[in-house]
Amino acid sequence: MRMIERQREWIAALREAGNADEVYSVVDRCRDALGFEFYGVGVRFSEPGSPPRFVGHANWPSRLMERYAAEAFYRDDLVYRRCLETREPVGWDYLDRVRGAASYRRVHETIDAHGVRAGVTLIARLTCGGDVTLAMGVDKRRAYSRSAHVSRAAGSIALGLAEVGEALVRVENAQVLKSISSSERDCLYWTAAGKIAKQVAAIRGSSPGTVKKQLKSCKEKLSASTLSEAVCRAHRLGLFENQTWLP
Repeated sequence: MRMIERQREWIAALREAGNADEVYSVVDRCRDALGFEFYGVGVRFSEPGSPPRFVGHANWPSRLMERYAAEAFYRDDLVYRRCLETREPVGWDYLDRVRGAASYRRVHETIDAHGVRAGVTLIARLTCGGDVTLAMGVDKRRAYSRSAHVSRAAGSIALGLAEVGEALVRVENAQVLKSISSSERDCLYWTAAGKIAKQVAAIRGSSPGTVKKQLKSCKEKLSASTLSEAVCRAHRLGLFENQTWLP
């Protein structure tokens, strides 16, 4: 009963989170309650007309994270692939995972060398079309029962994992909107209305060069490679909600 109450508290906290750090704090409390030392959470979300974006955080040993990223070990991570296929929590330990191909063994020899003995990984689908991945691990020095940890993770983590992802997408989008100035928003809005830089400059009383600079900034902040992508994403995020002066 106590765990059910905790789950409700975690979900409520995720829905009220105002920034990514607050989301990670909830995940950290979950990790501690379930008896894990390490965790890593990452969200990949993509929207039509925009390239995929990634946000995440981990408290895994820093040397492990650096090597995992530098050598792109995730390409050989069979547990990650299995999670994508099953969408169920997958328990693992060092001995099980070093029996694969040589490239796969290198992944987990690295994990073991940096103090992580075993853990559980799972992936949940998000409404935005992306997914959220959560991996939790235990230190080599601690006793570990994979079946017990996986069982507890299945009931507690899986229930709220999508909530974690949705919360991170929400706060990330809010941060993007907050970063765009009113002048940048206006330039992008008139571009969406079909105006070229020279026309936007005349409307706003600025120079075409200033307009182009602000549009470039919009693209960067919206993680868009083209103005069309930037306009599409701005519409989805509600950047133009209060703009009623479209001709």
